Amino acid sequence: MLTESPSYIFFVENKALPLTEFSVQVSPIHGVGLYSKHAFSEGEDIYKIEGSRVTADYDANFCEGPNWIGLGWHEWLIPEHANPIMFTNHACLPNAIISDGLTVIALRDINIGDEIVVDYSTTEVDPFWRMLCSCRAATCRKQIQAFSHFPHEMRRLYERLLNREFLAAARRANAIYPSAGLRDNALTVHPCRRN
Repeated sequence: MLTESPSYIFFVENKALPLTEFSVQVSPIHGVGLYSKHAFSEGEDIYKIEGSRVTADYDANFCEGPNWIGLGWHEWLIPEHANPIMFTNHACLPNAIISDGLTVIALRDINIGDEIVVDYSTTEVDPFWRMLCSCRAATCRKQIQAFSHFPHEMRRLYERLLNREFLAAARRANAIYPSAGLRDNALTVHPCRRN
């Protein structure tokens, strides 16, 4: 919820975060987060992610792209620095998701002052990617991994909203690297990935 914490204005490359829609404030989840300045209804568009496409190989020692958004097989989007996604934290119980056309939509009603959060597992196909989580949700998974390692019941819930290219890449990654992200089932995180 909106608190007395100061809002931050971010200017990067002469672009400002659209502060009529959002504020960036200290987050109990991690660092700063993106907060809504008006209500969004379930299914409503929240913002669009813009950036540059990039390709790279999957590798257990991969150290690039801490904020990249998975698009398809070996393909990501590097978001523009002032894009709201740069301030959107992960939560295991998200209220938003990146849908077709790189549009972030509300998974449920979002009230004024709510932090907008997505499940980062729905943004990554790289089978080696993983991240420790401390989102504080009752359903927190403690460690999150690429979509191909997402719990089946949750995968079914979100599949209808995700880009077909992304889903095809996740299925392909699971077929080729079925246990890449599950080594030792340890709660470890790659030091080069977003946290």
